[in-house]
Amino acid sequence: MEILIVAFLLFLSFAIYLYFSIKTKDLSIQLLDKEEAKKVFENLINKSKDDLIDLKKEIQLKETILKQKEELEQTLISDNRKLRDKLVELSSTSEIKIKQAVEAARADSIKRQRSILKGQATEHLAPYINSEYNPKDYKFIGDPIDYVIYDGLSDIKSKDDEIRNIIFMDIKTGKSQLNRVQRAIKKCIQDGNIKFEIYRPEKDIEKDE
Repeated sequence: MEILIVAFLLFLSFAIYLYFSIKTKDLSIQLLDKEEAKKVFENLINKSKDDLIDLKKEIQLKETILKQKEELEQTLISDNRKLRDKLVELSSTSEIKIKQAVEAARADSIKRQRSILKGQATEHLAPYINSEYNPKDYKFIGDPIDYVIYDGLSDIKSKDDEIRNIIFMDIKTGKSQLNRVQRAIKKCIQDGNIKFEIYRPEKDIEKDE
């Protein structure tokens, strides 16, 4: 359509030029001779061809741009669809992982609680499990050592009876080890740094008075 309009305008311009050339008596605007008219017409035709070529290129460029725009829109739509599907997949995967993590944490918590209860139960049942000492000779302390055992305490019936040994015992289950304080107590006992004292507070009270 645009090509036809340009051709029509060129033809109309040429027709107007011929009309005024014939009608005027001014020598400066006389009708061109045959050869000159042919040359002018050929120039106009060539210019029209160039204009048509430029117009065709412009149309092709616009069509190319429109095609690229459509392809880009389709690509964006496709990418958005893939991204949405990926987000749904990640969301589902995250929910599964969170659920698994919660279940694992709950199971670990239950396991730890059972282990603690088992350890506490073992501590209190130890005197009855260990056949080496009389359960009546165990005195529970709890911290930093579980028990002090006065071996022979329950057998004392007279002044001639004796305590055979005094044992500091801590109950450990599984792979648990002595802590820093317990190791220090053990070393102190092994080094023989143990003594027995009697403290009479009334003496200090009388001094203050």
